[in-house]
Order: sequence, then structure tokens, then C-alpha cells
Amino acid sequence: MGASGGQLLTIVSDITERLRAEAGERESETRFKTLFDQAQAGMAFTSLDGRMTTVNPAFCQLVGYDEAELRKLSLLDITYADDVPALKEAMAAMLAGDEEGRRIEKRYARKDGDQVWVDLNMRLVRGADDRPLYFQTVAVDIRDRKRAEVLQAARFAVTQALVTSPGWDKAAPGVLEGLCRTLDWELAEYWEVDSNREAMRFITSWKRPGRDTSAFEATAPQVTYRRGEGLAGRVWEMAAPVAMPDLAGDSSPRAAAALAVGLHGIVGFPVRSGRPVVGMISLHAWAARDLDDGLIAVMSDVGSQIGEFVERKRAEIALQESEKRIRSVLDNVSDGLATIDLTGVIESANPAVNKLFG
Repeated sequence: MGASGGQLLTIVSDITERLRAEAGERESETRFKTLFDQAQAGMAFTSLDGRMTTVNPAFCQLVGYDEAELRKLSLLDITYADDVPALKEAMAAMLAGDEEGRRIEKRYARKDGDQVWVDLNMRLVRGADDRPLYFQTVAVDIRDRKRAEVLQAARFAVTQALVTSPGWDKAAPGVLEGLCRTLDWELAEYWEVDSNREAMRFITSWKRPGRDTSAFEATAPQVTYRRGEGLAGRVWEMAAPVAMPDLAGDSSPRAAAALAVGLHGIVGFPVRSGRPVVGMISLHAWAARDLDDGLIAVMSDVGSQIGEFVERKRAEIALQESEKRIRSVLDNVSDGLATIDLTGVIESANPAVNKLFG
């Protein structure tokens, strides 16, 4: 308004809807952040090359890195080496527009060196102009399910080797191979308690092709163990699985030989027939490893299954030998001996009967 008087023009705009929209947006962002931070599934947003920009606490816990460390890495950096090609292919397919998202089961390589299996849902988020903006991933920990599948596969491998073999000497290599391949161990050995139950002796072994461990393997036939001696003797005495997670603290000759070829972790479990321990299976790995409840349960089942198989085959062989001895006696006595059923029909007869009646 001027000095001489005049008019003031005021323009008023109703911004209620805009303020309401902004408040709603802030509320939505707050809800999302709360859900994001409190979600049990690991969530991460990444750039188009996979570099992580935002991660939630569950994802940090899943892979063992803190948020600052993860911001310097990409999804490919923390993906287990064997699973990198599949992740790259999924990202390329989404960027090419072939699919909006992909669900895969893959492994992350944790900071502590362990692997973690996840069910990964990955989606490419696009802008209004359909331009790719970023990847959104949700990872659910499926270690327990994968572990259960592995343990079930180990049980099946042992059963398959036993039912398709005429005896333990033929079944043993297949059993040891099945345990190594399904449970991811490098070398397996079978040791057996002798007939006098005085010592446990090496019987056979199986090893994955690859790195040379022959110097360690050569030491097995050279030693025997009494109760309480070495891994075999401790398993025999305790009648329970025994783990030596890291051989660096063991000064025995076999431990030194294992370390010399690169084997660091060993577990042994008893092979039992009822209560008595009749043998032991040991599993060897490059890295230090310990027992978990699932592995102990499988070892118990497998040990009993093998023990019953071994003793049953021994009983069958003993019966066959007994029948051979009895047949030898019957065939060489001068008296005629025959078995006759209730109707008077001769079921079997020795040579003397045949000679007597022609």
C-alpha cells in the first residue's frame, strides 16, 4: 500500500492437502524404517552394480559385517565363490528387462569364514520413466533346512552303500565316500576293534581326489590304539563322538603328519553293535571344525546302522563256516545219516546213505 493509499493484493492458497501428503509421506517413511530396522530377514538395497547402499541390522548379523564395512562391498564380494555366476546372471537378466525379480537359494561368505545359506528374493526397482534405479534384496536364513537336507543325504548315502553290498569290506569305501561327499569332509577312515578286544586297528579309508595326503594316510596302518589312546582309543573308551577341532595343540605323530599335509580338523564317532563299540569312523577336513547337534545325531544313527550291519554279516559268515564244518563231518563219516520230514520223505542224506542204498 502506497503513501497516497491504495490496495493490497493477497493471494491465499490452500495447502492442506500438500501438508497432509507430506505428513503421510513422513509417516510412511517412519513405518518403513521401523519395519526395515526390526525385520528378522536380512534386507539390503544396492546400486545397479551390486554395491550396497543401505542394509538393515538383520543383514549385518547374517553376514557378520557392520554397516560401515558393507557400504564398501558389493553383494558379489560377500557371495560364496561357487554362487557368484548365478547371482551375476540374475542381475543381468533383470537389467535386460527379461524379468522383474528372481528368487534363488545361495550362500553368503561370512566375515568369519563360514558359509550361510539364504533364500534370496531380489528385485530391480525402476523409476517412473522405467529407468533402472537400484536392486532390493531380502535374504532369509535357511541354514537349518539346508543342514537337515545334508544330514538326511548322509543317512541315505550310508544306507544305499550298505544295501547294495554283500559285506562290510565292499560297503566300507562307499560308506566313507558318502559321508565325505554329503557332509563336506576331505578324508574318512574306518578303524575296527580286534577279535580279542585289545586294540583298534586301521581297516580302510576314502579320500576326495585333489590335494595329496598320502604321507598322512601311510601312517594309519603303522599304528594301533588301546582304550584311551589317540582319537580312536578315546572314541572306544567314551563310546561317543569326539572332536579335535584344531590339531595344532596335539603333539602325537599322526597329528603332526595331518598338519604337515594341511589337515586341521578331525572328528571320530563310534560304530556300535548294541552297546559294545566295534569300530570307529574318523572324518578329516582342511579347516578346524567342531561337532554340532545335527552331526552328532547323524553319527549316532550311522554308527549303530553300520555296527548292526557288520555284526549281522559276521554272524552270517560264522553260520556259513559252521555249516561247512558240519557238512564236512557228515560227508566223511561212515555211518549213513539222513533227515526225513513228517511224511517220510528224505530231505537230505550224506554220501554214506547214498552208498548204502545205491
